[in-house]
Amino acid sequence: MSEKITEVLCYGEILFDVFDDQKLPGGAPFNVSAHLSQLGLSSTIISSVGNDTDGIELIKFAENKGVAINFIQINEKYPTGTVLIQKDENLDSIYTITEPVAWDFIKTSSSLIETVTNTPYFVFGSLATRSETSRNTLLELLKHANTKIFDINLRAPHYDLDSIFEMMEISNVVKMNEEELNELSEKMGMAGLSLEEKLKKMAFDFNLEALFVTRGGEGACLYTRKNYYSNPGIKVEVVDTTGSGDSFLAVAIKLMKEKASPDQILEKACQMGSWVATQKGAIPLTRIM
Repeated sequence: MSEKITEVLCYGEILFDVFDDQKLPGGAPFNVSAHLSQLGLSSTIISSVGNDTDGIELIKFAENKGVAINFIQINEKYPTGTVLIQKDENLDSIYTITEPVAWDFIKTSSSLIETVTNTPYFVFGSLATRSETSRNTLLELLKHANTKIFDINLRAPHYDLDSIFEMMEISNVVKMNEEELNELSEKMGMAGLSLEEKLKKMAFDFNLEALFVTRGGEGACLYTRKNYYSNPGIKVEVVDTTGSGDSFLAVAIKLMKEKASPDQILEKACQMGSWVATQKGAIPLTRIM
């Protein structure tokens, strides 16, 4: 039987989200990869885990989700990553991210470069740029990537804005939340502009094919093809926002691949993001599309 060709590669952290009462698989790029698999697209995660129990569990979980694991590296020196997740008064997540861990040391290879060259979509996050090794590997892979999709996750103190802008310069599609948009806009001298004006200028300045901004309970917006689109989202009783934006992005990628209209993309992506926010953990077991 021939191996299924990967449609989407996701680069970055795979880890355990540690809550008060349990730990669940997570990491933004892995969440996107798992959701893509559940949506019927073939996806592969490029990451690293420690040679430990957590690493073995994550690899098994990825396999069970249908995510290809051939580019999950085993690090003999550093442990599998974890993130302590606590909730604020608005039930938004507060993250404490351990370091150094295995996914800080993702290495490149000729087979990895070849796979990137032959894969239509390459998804990467900003957190993997916090370490020199994983950042350098990412920069090398981006030279060979086709459609480059940048999922911005500003997790203090694990980023600097100059690095974020550098990655945006070489991206085709960017996704961020509204808080991240405001922080980047202020750095760019756009603090006084409207939401639509910020998206338009940012998309123009970085020559983006599409710029998505998620807005929590207010839905999401999109600037693409020189037009602005918005969706009010769906009001839900929030249980856990972890992974909501990742599921949004997975649906957006699937529908972009299918050449759906911008309004359709926003509507379906908002539906998925809202539903995931009603569940515990970043990758609920139920498939709704």
